[in-house]
Amino acid sequence: MSRECLVYICHSIVRPRTMTAAETEPRYPAGYIGGHLLLERVAAGDALAFGSLYDAFVADTYAICLYKCENPSSADKAMAKTWIFIWSHASALNEQAGSTKSIVLSTAWTVTSHRGRDLL
Repeated sequence: MSRECLVYICHSIVRPRTMTAAETEPRYPAGYIGGHLLLERVAAGDALAFGSLYDAFVADTYAICLYKCENPSSADKAMAKTWIFIWSHASALNEQAGSTKSIVLSTAWTVTSHRGRDLL
């Protein structure tokens, strides 16, 4: 199954639920900079965690993609690339400082800034 299919399948099979603060906010154990529960679970291949992350930030990431792209079709492609990038690089993203929201939105901004180049 392609990664693009996984993005769309995960969104359609995950039941809506409210995320807890523990899932969206960073945790800082001694000597550890990252530690975002959802990103940890996504890095481990948890499709349900990916669906929860997607549901939590889909509107914000789409707003960034729409702002940075010329038209809705390009924004849709940028969204797919953004979420494939998040799925593929969740482990590295988890190591970043800041909230889960800031990491996801900065990833969307970066991916759309490089839409002419292939980041995947």
